[in-house]
Amino acid sequence: MSEQLLFTAEEFLDLPFEVGKHSEALTSFSALGFARSSVRPALRARDLLLIRQPSCRFKIGVSADQALGEAMEKARGSVAFEVICEANDAAEAKKIRGEVQSYFLRHFPGRILVRANEGTSREIGGSCVYVACYAPSNEDIDSSREFVTESAWEHRKAFVGFSSVDETILRELRPIALHYVDEVMDELYARWLLFPELRRFFPDHATLARVKGLQREYFLSLTGGEYGAAYLAYRLRVGAVHKRIGLTPEWYMGAYSIYLELILPRVLRAFEYDRIKQARAVTALTKLITL
Repeated sequence: MSEQLLFTAEEFLDLPFEVGKHSEALTSFSALGFARSSVRPALRARDLLLIRQPSCRFKIGVSADQALGEAMEKARGSVAFEVICEANDAAEAKKIRGEVQSYFLRHFPGRILVRANEGTSREIGGSCVYVACYAPSNEDIDSSREFVTESAWEHRKAFVGFSSVDETILRELRPIALHYVDEVMDELYARWLLFPELRRFFPDHATLARVKGLQREYFLSLTGGEYGAAYLAYRLRVGAVHKRIGLTPEWYMGAYSIYLELILPRVLRAFEYDRIKQARAVTALTKLITL
């Protein structure tokens, strides 16, 4: 077994965006066994999909060149296209694409397109690795509009006093969220599936996996450090999917109290020697989850 590589933000400061916003992803790349050649493309993709296109669906593709790939994806309905790597050859491109896609399948499963009928039909081989973005489905857009606009969201944050102090303490919780995310998701859905009224909303494994994946993405966004458009997009997508499958508000609103029940003991343990941070963290999470 090859030795696991470790990556630091300082290695990638030449990239044209704030690499520090993606520091936690470097740990994930290492855990997934990334080759060093895959890290820079993965960071480019993550900045595009987390910061600049926070609500789009997307795919990771390979093509013979940029023009061909862009034309192919535009014909399928792509709204944005970006090359993340020009590999040395087709074999390297395939490896990079596979590693980058493995990260997004794990961390953004509700948005990445992996089935042929969602714009991922077989690509022509080549050395150009790219990200193609697709608009949310019409159902997602229509459902999202019924929740809250971005300006209304900012107004609500001001009303409850969600401030930079809250953002700072939530960022400190990021390692805790990454460590416990799968455990919390398993416990959350185990609770949900105890009730027949809720089990019927998840008739098959594919539906459960999709909704659970979106919920996982939302959970991580709680400590992501960005609580404007990107966070709102996660929140709206989860709400839109709940509405589409017929899950009524009394059930998914109740899930927020379960969230707090599952999260707060772990938060208290994380800051067990600092009562002030404990109080700030509990307050910040409560504000954000119940907004």
